Amino acid sequence: MSHSGFLVTGANGDIAEAICGILRDAFPSTRVDGADAGGTRPGEALFDRMHHVPRADDETFLAGMRSLATDGGYGTVIPTAEAELWRLAHATPAELSGIPLLMAAAPLLRRFLDKLETARWLAAEGLNPPVTVPFEAAGDLPLPIVVKPRQGRGSRGVDVVRTRAHLDFIRSQKPEGLIAQEHVGDEDQEYTCAVIRLGGQTRGLVLKRRLAGGRTVFAEEVAVPAIDDLIQRLAAACDLDGAINVQLRLTPKGPRVFEINPRFSSTVMMRHRLGFQDLLWAIKGAFAEFRSRPGRSVYRLSRELVFDA
Repeated sequence: MSHSGFLVTGANGDIAEAICGILRDAFPSTRVDGADAGGTRPGEALFDRMHHVPRADDETFLAGMRSLATDGGYGTVIPTAEAELWRLAHATPAELSGIPLLMAAAPLLRRFLDKLETARWLAAEGLNPPVTVPFEAAGDLPLPIVVKPRQGRGSRGVDVVRTRAHLDFIRSQKPEGLIAQEHVGDEDQEYTCAVIRLGGQTRGLVLKRRLAGGRTVFAEEVAVPAIDDLIQRLAAACDLDGAINVQLRLTPKGPRVFEINPRFSSTVMMRHRLGFQDLLWAIKGAFAEFRSRPGRSVYRLSRELVFDA
């Protein structure tokens, strides 16, 4: 893809912030702009220019994105918001014409942005996911279970249900769009795995992570052959061309994938600092040298931005 300019959507979010930092370091003379449906702040403190765009569920979203990409002369558009990725995955080629998107293929987006379809696909491929059903069938699963939105990122709306009373309470709220998933493994055996496949070659980075508020704040690079094997099988099975992120827990029954994020994840800067530069490899369409060094660790902190009145 051309480096004439980058546009990162969802630009007020943490993923876009990390992507912006990586692009600035790698392409210091190239314009890096942002776009967000929520307005121009705080992104305007990070990007060269911020654009206010329609929400993904607005009928003008695709036309607005086409106009922005064309008028701005961007060589690469990187969507980070799942609502936008979902809309783009259901667009026609004509609707996407003129938008130089860097994202997973539309069929993968449609599958992996839907947690129920993800689990069904994993099971069909023999990749041993936790049993996952629509919430209406939650009573068929032994407790504990995980109840969460069928779509959506992070830990928002996720409940670990350990009692029938808790399950009945959730039912009483008449929720929509939820799934129920077998609860597997322990929190201290949770891993986030970056996976990128280019030209039929797959690379992966396995990080054992620690969460705080649903956010990865610490990760250690590890070597787990069973996880490495699963990554290779999964990437080949879905004919991956690009980058995804796999969330799993290691159990006595082996690694159990409970979620796949078909986008650059919030740990993109953490792994970039470790030398696993999947964002840059995807932009350039080619791998650079990477040497795995298990035992290295990376921490993520935060910062505050202040604007004058």
